[in-house]
Amino acid sequence: MDRQPKTPTSLAIPLWIIAVALLLIAGAVAFQGYVELRRQKAALDETTRAETLRASVAKLPRIQITNRPVAKPVVLAPRLISAPSPSRALPVPPSVDVDVPPANTNANAAVAV
Repeated sequence: MDRQPKTPTSLAIPLWIIAVALLLIAGAVAFQGYVELRRQKAALDETTRAETLRASVAKLPRIQITNRPVAKPVVLAPRLISAPSPSRALPVPPSVDVDVPPANTNANAAVAV
């Protein structure tokens, strides 16, 4: 059995094959880590987005949808104070003249003056 010692060039080829294989494995592991980080970030973003949506929906006013007729809203308009209309006004008493004598006195006495 004649074994010849291996030369440095014959040792270099298997070492290069091992080095390239290790680089390929390292690249695949790094790529898988990158994909996993992106998936976790997307899940975190989705969770944050869902929580933000829930928080914004919680701030919205609650509206109940029913088939009942809606009551008319009460509008508080300023009240206007105006003079009563002539048809509703109280009758005005006749003006009293000084020359007219009262009914229970003597009319001749007032005219003589």
